[in-house]
Amino acid sequence: MKNFTRILFSLALVMIALQGYSQSIGIKGGVNLGKILQEDADDLYSDDYSLHPGFHVGVVAEFTFTDMFALETGILLDTKGVDYEQEDPEVDATFDTSFNLYYITLPLYFKAEGDVNDNVSLYGKVGPYVSYGFSGEIESEFESGTETEDVTWGDDPAEDNLKPLDYGVSVGAGVEISSFLVELSYDVGWANISPNTDNDALLRTRVFRASVGYFFIQ
Repeated sequence: MKNFTRILFSLALVMIALQGYSQSIGIKGGVNLGKILQEDADDLYSDDYSLHPGFHVGVVAEFTFTDMFALETGILLDTKGVDYEQEDPEVDATFDTSFNLYYITLPLYFKAEGDVNDNVSLYGKVGPYVSYGFSGEIESEFESGTETEDVTWGDDPAEDNLKPLDYGVSVGAGVEISSFLVELSYDVGWANISPNTDNDALLRTRVFRASVGYFFIQ
């Protein structure tokens, strides 16, 4: 709860700072569907992994260059993760595991927009993002009950589950109706967030987002 309060306070400070420089500022939130690519030199393990539901919420700011082109940035409280099934050879059974990961995400989009009429416009955007993991938990569901442990973030293969720094590229498209927006986007992580890189072990995030938003300053 303390971490969540700090995040909300930080989002408020960023919103105030962006208001002084941007031409448009608003809020955005919605649904995330996350997945993690897992592979090493021997095999690709994540083909059967399931999408993990989550959310995102934060502030966005837009800097317009021309009638068609703009730069969009902001800060999001963002979830990533994955669901998958594991085997327990000791009892000859399977159990479900979920990684619930919480990040602060900073995107930077190059945006192209075209008007449909005076109140409606369509846009596409692409650009890099940086995320930093600050909290998370691993939840395993057995027949006997559910076990939960906190994610440990760091670079130590013996002690940590994941590296906190993630980055990649995001693409998206949407529609603006007056001050409202509806948007779909997809993040492709480039960073290897696995602390253990033996045998070329690799973990990379993937996130699909469906967002709604509102620009209260334009």
